[in-house]
Amino acid sequence: MIEMRNHVKTLQHNLTLLFPSNYQYRTYFSEFTMRIATLAILIYLLIHNVGAWDTEELEIFDLVEEINQNFYNVLGVQQDASLSEIKRAFRNLSVILHPDKSDAEDANVQFRNLVSVYEVLKDSSKREKYNEVLKNGLPNWKSALYYYRRVRKMGLAEMSFIVFMIITIGQYIVAWAAYAEKKYTAETMLGSRLKKLQKKNKTNVDLDTILSEIPVPSIFNTLPFQIPKLIWNIPRKESKKEGIRKRKEKFAAKEKTDAELQGYSKLNVPKGSAVTAVNTKEIFSGGFWTDEDLTELVRLVKKYPGGTPARWEVIAEMMNRSVQEITFMAAKMKENGYRVPGHAESVAENIVLESKKLKTKRPANPIIVPETTWTQEQQQLLELAIVKYPKTTVGDRWVKISNTIPGKTKEECLARYKHLVEVVKAQKERTQTEEQSANEQVSSSRADNDNVDEVAETNVVNEEEIEEPVKKAQNKGKPKNKRKERKNRMEFSMFRLTMEEDLTPYRDELLSVDTTDDSIDAVRKRVMSIPESIMSDSEQIIFDTDMGTDDAWALFMLLKAEAKYNVKLLGVTIVQGNTGLENATENALRVLTAAKRLDISVYKGAAEPLVKDFQGNYYHGVNGFGDVTFATTCDSSLVSSESALSFIYRMVKDKPKQITLICVGPLTNIALAMKIYPDFSELVKDIYIMGGNYKGIGNCTSESAEFNFYSDPEAAYVVFNKTKCKLTVLPWEACMEENHNIPMSYRFNDIANVKSFVTDLMNPVDDAIYKPKNKSHWNPCDAFLTAVFLEKEKVVKESKDYFATVELNGEMTRGQVAIYHVTGSQKKFNVTMIEAVDSDVCKEMLMWTAMP
Repeated sequence: MIEMRNHVKTLQHNLTLLFPSNYQYRTYFSEFTMRIATLAILIYLLIHNVGAWDTEELEIFDLVEEINQNFYNVLGVQQDASLSEIKRAFRNLSVILHPDKSDAEDANVQFRNLVSVYEVLKDSSKREKYNEVLKNGLPNWKSALYYYRRVRKMGLAEMSFIVFMIITIGQYIVAWAAYAEKKYTAETMLGSRLKKLQKKNKTNVDLDTILSEIPVPSIFNTLPFQIPKLIWNIPRKESKKEGIRKRKEKFAAKEKTDAELQGYSKLNVPKGSAVTAVNTKEIFSGGFWTDEDLTELVRLVKKYPGGTPARWEVIAEMMNRSVQEITFMAAKMKENGYRVPGHAESVAENIVLESKKLKTKRPANPIIVPETTWTQEQQQLLELAIVKYPKTTVGDRWVKISNTIPGKTKEECLARYKHLVEVVKAQKERTQTEEQSANEQVSSSRADNDNVDEVAETNVVNEEEIEEPVKKAQNKGKPKNKRKERKNRMEFSMFRLTMEEDLTPYRDELLSVDTTDDSIDAVRKRVMSIPESIMSDSEQIIFDTDMGTDDAWALFMLLKAEAKYNVKLLGVTIVQGNTGLENATENALRVLTAAKRLDISVYKGAAEPLVKDFQGNYYHGVNGFGDVTFATTCDSSLVSSESALSFIYRMVKDKPKQITLICVGPLTNIALAMKIYPDFSELVKDIYIMGGNYKGIGNCTSESAEFNFYSDPEAAYVVFNKTKCKLTVLPWEACMEENHNIPMSYRFNDIANVKSFVTDLMNPVDDAIYKPKNKSHWNPCDAFLTAVFLEKEKVVKESKDYFATVELNGEMTRGQVAIYHVTGSQKKFNVTMIEAVDSDVCKEMLMWTAMP
């Protein structure tokens, strides 16, 4: 009891702390209760006043509109009539208006209305609602019910028209919203950047030009215009499919005679020197200039002084920039007196090592040549490796250099390099001493050059491994020796001269000319024309094609990829397919001419399949380029007299396991090489093929075979079954429109607006081929194959190895690829089949190909 009393006192004390007095406590809870009660009353009143139209009211509204008379007048009673009066009036009128007893034409309508009115008035609830209508009228246009009742009465045609108009208006509004979003995004992302580039004179494209290229929404792109277009195109697509089915021509299978088949094995393979392709580097414009770029510019300006023919073009080519950028930056550096950070003099002065070097005493006897013997090929590999692995190379540089030179160790390569540097220094000092004593006897010093084994490239002289400090020598007021300066400029303007037997005539010519400016220019031209060896680590390619429009895109992509992906195109071989051999050859010449790659030769190959006569499939036009007429003719001198078969075998024989074949046409040339030269497939590194199928879907007259394989199934059979190298095949299914998302609008709206030599040639060709066909998607299959070769990890989404062969005897399946799916089979995989490609990456590479 005592504990309970204590607990009550504690509770009272706590309440006192919260509410100092009972009055305040009561006041607080009274206000709270009043607020709750007020809120409850308001909610009740709001809910109580909420009402909605019920079904009976909607029926009465409809009936009032349908009868359009006062219900009481229809029955002939007063508005305040009783229920018995209403029933009596209904019985009397029903006898008169019943269809069986009335001869009126609208007897059925009158009787139906009478029954409907009676049903309303006999029900007290409905009668009350009808009286409300008589008093207040029907809901007008201010009420939502007015429109609801109108919609309920609409037919299918009316409703369809309204929905159609709503979709059209909405589509047009959304199109303008998308346009505004694109415009805002372009202004936000490109506005400030373009202003910066314009200030730096790196672009003359303004923001208004870019914004004007955004397509403005048009009423012609809305539903009322799109539906007729779709209806118009449906029969054209059907006729196109029908045309493909009817395109199959009847022809007799003309077998080759034994004499003709023997003729293939007796081909006269002419002996010719290898054609060395000149690597054309990609030109980058608008890039940021780093200190290394400026240093390189200083060096090249020193290396190619004033008076050098096409001086700025040579420098621009070596720096992979445009001539305008080079000249602009050179003028800026001249105005600002630029010097490389941390150096008292320019890098070019350190690299060239002109006459301002410290003179050191050296023995009069010639320098002893290292004991190891260096062949011409080893010396060339050393020079190329030194260029490939500069002093900034990560890791042991000389180990990497020695790995590229067969039979030479790291120590031997380093000793050879030091020996070459000593030879160059000794030669320079002897020449300098003799010319200072007798300027008129320059030729007396040239005899000493016979003791020199090799002269390395000019930038080799300044390598960091030779730790001999080079000090600036003072002129001590001596007058400049102009003849000596011209001699130095001539010597250090050469890219590469070796002192081996094959280049001795060039060396003698250089050292025997008169040292006037004109003679130096002439000598420099001859030096620039000396062919360089192909880089040993470059991916070397032979492009085998029947040259249609997608072949052209593939070749353009391959040409542009040479600098970025370190690949080298050795030659283009031609085969019949999309068009005849002569047309395909001319198309290839046109592509190379547009790309200014006249250093690459074209080789004619097989003009007909191995067994059956060639039946032209002119999807790309008779000439393979949409039958477009060109104003200019191509230089036929680019076509080699050597056959494609001879060229391919000669190249793989000279460079075993170094050459990859990219085949985008029928495989006749490759099959002939495998049949005639048994070791051919062992010498090839890889073969990439666009052609065939692995699901039985075709794209030519057979509808079950891909065109390239259908054109010469025997050749495809030989390649699949005789090859001893890796085969990578991009089949037709991976290129079908259903499996990629490159719309034709991307070709004709985005890529076509790029100004370059690629689009100048390809725009009229693709217009003539694709626009009459009304294709929805663009699938340049051969360009996809080139993208697979260049960016295999990015482009290939799915691939699988199979054992595959080619069907030859089937009437409907001739040329179809047959896949061996049996698990646990002893068949060895011979093909990697690309089953899916990333079309987004392919889009980027196609746009990159079209860019200037």
